[in-house]
Amino acid sequence: MITLQVTIQIDRPVKEVYDYVVNVENTQKWQPAVIQVKRLTEGPIRVGTKFSEVAKILGRQVNTTCEVTHLVPNKVFAFKGTSDGPLEYQTAYTFEQSSNGTRVNIVGSFRTKGLWRLLEPILKGEVERDSRRELSRMKAFIEARTP
Repeated sequence: MITLQVTIQIDRPVKEVYDYVVNVENTQKWQPAVIQVKRLTEGPIRVGTKFSEVAKILGRQVNTTCEVTHLVPNKVFAFKGTSDGPLEYQTAYTFEQSSNGTRVNIVGSFRTKGLWRLLEPILKGEVERDSRRELSRMKAFIEARTP
């Protein structure tokens, strides 16, 4: 299993950052591997809300169904993803007020399937690098928006 813990500071209020992240359609703006995101459950985001993601992972298109598992407005957004590809994951974002805006903490665990387990040591470094780059992109998108 691959685990990940990353923190980033975003110079915007908690509500603005939380609202941006919880709007799952924004994901493809800051995660280059994500080709498409589609809400599968109507209405406001809540525990049980489902959405799908299509991403390119190691040159292969992977379809993932995600389900929100924990949600506390302006504090926590967590979901799990089950794919037709090489991995399944759980991700939790927490949002904390800080002196300069919002501290976003991301904790994730990724479980590879089949022969992909042999590549976990290599994938771990790749996941960490990609996550840091993606969070930098998220920060840039949010901070560039007009408040």
